[in-house]
Amino acid sequence: MKKWIVSLLVACLVFLPSLTQVEASSEASIPNEVSVKLKYHLKERKAIPFNFKGNYQLAGSGFELKQDRNYEVKLNGGVIELYENSKKIKSFNQTFEIKPVKYGKSNYIRLNGRPYLGSIHFTIENNYLVPVNKLPMEDYLKGVLPSEIYPSWHIEALKAQAVAARTYALKRVHQIITDDVGSQRYDGYIWWDESKYAKTNEAVNATKGQVLTYRGSLIDAVFSSNNGGYSEANKGAWPGGSQLDYLNAKADPYDPAFDWNLMLRSQQMEVESLDLEVPQEWWGTTQEIGVQNPLKFASTDEAKVINNVKNHIKKNTLALKEANIKIVGINDVAVSNSTTPGQRRTHGSYTIEYFVQNKDGSFVMETTNVDNEEKTRLKLHTFEQVNSPIAAMRGIFGINDFKSHFVTSISLKDGIYNIKGKGWGHGVGMSQYGAKAMADQGKAYTDILGFYYEGTTFSNYISDHINNSLRGSDRYETSAAIAKYGWNQGFQTVVIGRGDNPVDALTGSVLAKKYDAPLLLVKTNELPSSVKELLLTQTIHQIFVLGGHAAISDKTVSELSKYATQVTRIKGSDRYDTSVEVAANIDAGEEVILTSGSSTSPDALSVASHAALNQIPILFTKVDELPESVQKYLKDNNVKKVTIIGGKNAVSAEVEAKLSNLVGEVVKRVSGPDRYATSVAIVNEYNLDPRNLFFARGEQFIDALPGSVLAAKMDAPLLLTKKDTLPDVVSDYINENIHYVPSIHYFGGTGAISESTRSKIELDILK
Repeated sequence: MKKWIVSLLVACLVFLPSLTQVEASSEASIPNEVSVKLKYHLKERKAIPFNFKGNYQLAGSGFELKQDRNYEVKLNGGVIELYENSKKIKSFNQTFEIKPVKYGKSNYIRLNGRPYLGSIHFTIENNYLVPVNKLPMEDYLKGVLPSEIYPSWHIEALKAQAVAARTYALKRVHQIITDDVGSQRYDGYIWWDESKYAKTNEAVNATKGQVLTYRGSLIDAVFSSNNGGYSEANKGAWPGGSQLDYLNAKADPYDPAFDWNLMLRSQQMEVESLDLEVPQEWWGTTQEIGVQNPLKFASTDEAKVINNVKNHIKKNTLALKEANIKIVGINDVAVSNSTTPGQRRTHGSYTIEYFVQNKDGSFVMETTNVDNEEKTRLKLHTFEQVNSPIAAMRGIFGINDFKSHFVTSISLKDGIYNIKGKGWGHGVGMSQYGAKAMADQGKAYTDILGFYYEGTTFSNYISDHINNSLRGSDRYETSAAIAKYGWNQGFQTVVIGRGDNPVDALTGSVLAKKYDAPLLLVKTNELPSSVKELLLTQTIHQIFVLGGHAAISDKTVSELSKYATQVTRIKGSDRYDTSVEVAANIDAGEEVILTSGSSTSPDALSVASHAALNQIPILFTKVDELPESVQKYLKDNNVKKVTIIGGKNAVSAEVEAKLSNLVGEVVKRVSGPDRYATSVAIVNEYNLDPRNLFFARGEQFIDALPGSVLAAKMDAPLLLTKKDTLPDVVSDYINENIHYVPSIHYFGGTGAISESTRSKIELDILK
């Protein structure tokens, strides 16, 4: 059956070192993402056509591809070329990457017609194009399950498969795995048809993040289609490894113990009737007996097995890779009496006789003495294995026909070998058909996994992706903690803001992003010790101080000058003028963002990632009046687009009308009924990457001010929450959009966001 075939995914795997717990990382990457080498559907390609839905760009360049165009990637020597509507538009040395501007189901790429979520990294391997698909774990699994197990099976069997597949993949998350049976079969974004794949999607969602561990480490959750009624020990399947406590051999009363058999004739060519001196006269019209008139058995036939034998010999004999061979005879087929703990045979023997025609059409001949006369005749070759590991025997006859090492008998009668056995696959770990039987008997997926992986415990990898380190004993120490985390490789520029009133520093996120600088908080008349200690560890060339003398005193600026080559104060006569002065230090275009200048408004904080990422200045306004300095900036810089962040209670309709008079019709408002809804509206409006999610307290957001720069550094959204309650609008956003496990970052300690609110966030993500 189809799923038996695809379930042979770990027949040749070796066990790898246990995965250690994921440490917090400041890189703009997603620790639980999977990189999948696409070899199954795109094998040995010199050219790959693609198109896409949504918005895609070339990574690292901002070059956007067009949705209404057809693209093709071609390999030309060691150069990868990109074509748009048959016209070459780009060339790359060795590799390039295409990624969505925002990860999600609304953006996907079709490679040769097959859809994939996430990014595609084109590489060269053995003179062929090899695309690598990178996407979050949970969405990857939704493309695995329908390929590894029937979607119509009982939901508890599907859940068991989801946990096993997740554990297997997470253990190898720092490697590039493949989409074929060398890892796990993966068919991409086939689950867009949610009606067809509703049950497999449900199984992944219902077990979101769940993995199996043994003594604190991820297990090797190997599985196979059917174990023949007796599971194999890992050391029985792979003798070189150590025996694992949770993968012992034992009887399996649930596995249906499918029988299989393989039949083939010992004599494949009637050599006596052939003129071996002139093989060219009969080679093109003579086939092996098993090909011309194949024996039928199970779901295959003798012709396929003969073809398997030919391909194996050619693959394993260098001189024959491009030759043509014919099988003459198959002899001495036997297995050892010695068995593994799981009752599998350990060794096997066979002898294959064959003729060879070279690539150029000539034949491999030999001169022999026949009746005292030398004759040049077609040479008979031998490919032989004697008492070799049985994997070699299974390999030559074909792993989908010689289905397991669980061989029960081999007989030779009337010139026909009949090899009989049980199961399909290596038989280690979970039996998929055994899992189905248990589920059909009413067993839960936890019972299924407990039976097949004895002594293991359930864990959830979401706990490895929660960043609680962005906090300190006060806001100043918190800002230093954020800088240490986000800029752990060091920094040469710093932006300084006032810690007791965030208003001047709120617009500084764009400036900080420009210089890849953290934002640190200080007191008006004092440089906190936590900030001093951090600055001492860096080589600082430039410090920008945001605000006037009343915000940050000359004494504090003087002290800062001890840590940097240059200190520059950016100030205006008030907060509105200061926002204009900050904007003047940015290489701005013809667009600005306008938010409330109120000290209690977090709107500038919520939009910081988008603004900083795109280097769009943030300007402040009064509720009912557009400050003169802001008006002048708009005119002097020929601003043509203004986006207002916040509702009309924050920025009035009168100010909006004034803006329209100044810049024309391109005035847009992004808002919600409150600050929490506004933060969600911003995430929905802009291309921020929700695979990292930052959460900040909306009532007192000073802790999050330095964090907004970190969110911008990681192109990530910042969502506001209440201390003790997760607002419904934020909960709804998570439930509707986060169909994977993101990395979660909390700004401040539990005094800012309580444990109960954090638990609610994490439970919503795991729904």
